[in-house]
Amino acid sequence: MVIKNDYEFLVLGTILEYPRYLPTVINTLKPEDFELEINKVLYEIIRDIVSKSSFKNIHIDLVTVLEKLKERGYEHFDDLIPKYISYACDSEEILEKAIKKIKENSVLRKLLKLSDQIREKSSSLSAANLLEEVEKAVLEITLSQTENKIKKVGDVIDEIIDAISKRREYRERTTIGIPTGYKKLDLLTSGFRETDLIIIAARPSMGKTAFALSLMYNMAKENHSVLFFSLEMGIVQIVERLLAQASKVPLKKIREGKLNDKEFENLLKAVEELRNLPIYIDDTAGLNIFEIRSRARKQKIKTGVDIIFVDYLQLIRGTGRYDSRQQEVAEISGSLKTLAKELEIPVVALSQLSRQVEQRSNKRPQLSDLRESGAIEQDADLVMFIHREDFYKNEPTTETESIAEILLEKHRNGPTGIVKLRFIKPIARFEDFEESDLMESEEDIEIKNLSLDDLEKNETSEDIPIENPQFEEVFEDDIDIDLGF
Repeated sequence: MVIKNDYEFLVLGTILEYPRYLPTVINTLKPEDFELEINKVLYEIIRDIVSKSSFKNIHIDLVTVLEKLKERGYEHFDDLIPKYISYACDSEEILEKAIKKIKENSVLRKLLKLSDQIREKSSSLSAANLLEEVEKAVLEITLSQTENKIKKVGDVIDEIIDAISKRREYRERTTIGIPTGYKKLDLLTSGFRETDLIIIAARPSMGKTAFALSLMYNMAKENHSVLFFSLEMGIVQIVERLLAQASKVPLKKIREGKLNDKEFENLLKAVEELRNLPIYIDDTAGLNIFEIRSRARKQKIKTGVDIIFVDYLQLIRGTGRYDSRQQEVAEISGSLKTLAKELEIPVVALSQLSRQVEQRSNKRPQLSDLRESGAIEQDADLVMFIHREDFYKNEPTTETESIAEILLEKHRNGPTGIVKLRFIKPIARFEDFEESDLMESEEDIEIKNLSLDDLEKNETSEDIPIENPQFEEVFEDDIDIDLGF
């Protein structure tokens, strides 16, 4: 009968006797996976020796090993060497089974230790806080079991070619993180980067959700897994908006079912496209920050998540008692930043702006307009505002498109600036803006020819200043970059 520590002797004896198995073991096991302290120390020494040598001619010098063990206080290890060697096995299959058992035993020890910690803390922490700590610890244990196995080139070549093909589509961009799908915005941000908290803020009806869904759709098309927390809209409304964006069929027609044959055909094509996109939506209303973090962790383990969107920050509830709403929002924004760092992915949170914007002659938002807390600005790595000048015009218009300014006002790791995008109202989508291609496609012309009666009452339809001499004069080529010099 093989006892659990025998697996440790088998693995260590095998790599001492047959060094060619070292890559298999070192790419899988960590020192903390060994239970016996002497085995842990021996493995650390072997790894240290290997890291300083060439894998072309792997050789473990027992004399060197014994010297390093003596430095650690193990004076009489010489007598144990024959025992390790006696366990050596020249079989990769048996070795891998032993490695698997060592990993399993390691997980069990960590879980038992966690249960002891739960008992110790149960008297001092609330159930919610204790549960959050447990979930975080379980996530760390799960991620620590990720194996880094050596793979044959032929097994991964197709995956690599697919990745290269996707990169070619963005070869003119300088993105480091997840591309937004907008050329000039990517030029400013280099994409949304892991661990970043990104705030997208605007006054009501400016298109915050539409912009977030546009970003989400662009990213999912590039096979980035997206988790969207919607605290305001239900999943049906969100999917209808995605269908409108993907099919370019007006949202009103989709909701009312008044589609001609061509529109219905386009809608069915969009259905098949969306069906295969890695988009996950949680539309539970009234979530608190603890529940959001808990669900995000579970989804990360279950399917993997590349980026999280939260719509929107002011609807999230805190988990404690606060002297003011500002303190509650500060805890929420800080927790979202912590979540981004913990999962090592970008987190995008939509935010409302205060009414101060409406009281100024210049309606363009600024950082001080962030609603209810300066902590949002402090915690965020990127803060961008959506501003549409046509929203503040009182003259009626039949146009169905307006020009939106994306104001990047804070960028912790890069420049700030302003980017113009097209906001196509009937399909609630933002697209890249070029003066030369404005409303030139067949689909856009059809959308533009819609009358105001075809638009929803809650869709904005104010005057659109297609030309703004002051804007064009100040922001050349639709983009202005402040390098912070």
